[in-house]
Amino acid sequence: MSPTDLKANSRSSYQLISLNFVNIVLQTRKSYKVIEMTSNCLDIESLIKKSHEAKAMAYCPYSNFPVGAALITKDGTLYTGCNVENAAYPVSLCAERTAIVKAVSEGHREFQAIAVATNMQDNFASPCGACRQCLIEFGSDWDVYMSKPDLSYKKMTAGELLPLGFTPDKLINFQNRFLSPLFIPHTSFLTNDAGDEEDNNEENKGEKEKEEEEEQEGVGWWGVEKIRKTQLFDITKHVRMV
Repeated sequence: MSPTDLKANSRSSYQLISLNFVNIVLQTRKSYKVIEMTSNCLDIESLIKKSHEAKAMAYCPYSNFPVGAALITKDGTLYTGCNVENAAYPVSLCAERTAIVKAVSEGHREFQAIAVATNMQDNFASPCGACRQCLIEFGSDWDVYMSKPDLSYKKMTAGELLPLGFTPDKLINFQNRFLSPLFIPHTSFLTNDAGDEEDNNEENKGEKEKEEEEEQEGVGWWGVEKIRKTQLFDITKHVRMV
């Protein structure tokens, strides 16, 4: 075989190896994308089955009403929970809140859906009022699946389960609207009443003169314990009605 033929064969082998390497890289990337998409896709049937599996772990010696929940986060992580009752009834924890607390404690704040499972065969058991409030804390447009033992289910959003719910945005709006003027006075809420300022200056001047007289008489912080009268800020004099 001539040197020219050897060189041509080497070049062909190199190109073949390069093409194979590129194909391997592309297939790896393609597989990774498929896995990533699969992890973010919501398999309703599997989610409901997980909630029924969690139901088997329920601790409910008082109500004998086991409940299971399966929660899937925005990134596809799954958390399960069951109801945990207590002899002091108010301390009991529902399955939905158990799952949410587990997820939040791991740093999750956004959720895709939650499935709730009970042994009720005639009706779809919906979350209680406290759980609905807990669900809507993290958004009103994510899904809640209420299922029966035969895995049939009814789907609603957290907002549909608790219409007109008390959401975080309402609390923030309330604080900005009503509390800020009281604790962080703004110039638009304060009056410039010169008479009030003069009265305050006269009161301060009178107290200062009284303190100087007491010190001259030998009554001070080093002698008799002196109780000073605290001046309270009268918000009604300084805040205009809005």
